[in-house]
Amino acid sequence: MVLLETRNIEKRFGGLQVLRDISLEVRKGEILGLIGPNGAGKTSLFNILTGFLKPTAGEIYYKGKLWKEITPEKMCASGIARTFQVVKPLNGLTVLENITVGSLLKYRNLRLAMRKAYEVAEYLDLLEHKNKLAASLPIGLRKKLEIAKSIATEPELLLLDEPMGGLNSGEVEEMIRLVRQFRDNGLTIVLVEHVMKAVMDLSDRVLVLNQGTIIANGKPEEVSRDPAVIAAYLGE
Repeated sequence: MVLLETRNIEKRFGGLQVLRDISLEVRKGEILGLIGPNGAGKTSLFNILTGFLKPTAGEIYYKGKLWKEITPEKMCASGIARTFQVVKPLNGLTVLENITVGSLLKYRNLRLAMRKAYEVAEYLDLLEHKNKLAASLPIGLRKKLEIAKSIATEPELLLLDEPMGGLNSGEVEEMIRLVRQFRDNGLTIVLVEHVMKAVMDLSDRVLVLNQGTIIANGKPEEVSRDPAVIAAYLGE
């Protein structure tokens, strides 16, 4: 089943075209890796998929239905959640309170929302930090909290924007384990990441953007041998 589909998406900022003819499918239950050099258009595509930007042209389909007038609130309520490359915790709130903000999307009763937040904190091994202010956390825990807030909205599709950026090797391995666990528990995932070990270990398919266009789409081992991908991104 195709969960999310784009057809001929384009995005221009004035005279600058950052995305050209982006047509892709995200299949239910898969991890789709999205890679490319800086400036390739990955985050712009994420922003379009989640309503933070409007495409200049093209169409987006979610569960087979054409989406119109997309907003971040509408996408999140419909089962699509995302994280941000630069994490955005509510610094004056505790870890548990941050996660509760996410769970309030589905649980309008505060007691039930806090119970859900507790379950998510336990799921991501954040319980021992639940009463710490988000501002006090090191980057590794801030990255996990960013994901926890998204998981608390109970999404079907999770868009992860560089969740391993800035992490040490041990934290990367832990994040790989978590992302695999999310997929095993039923989430569909689109992963933007520069840590190639993670992309190749986790992805069922890899899509490569360069200068706003798709230059490769296939199995990780196929993409890693593609001459166009090597020249544009991976190097020798």
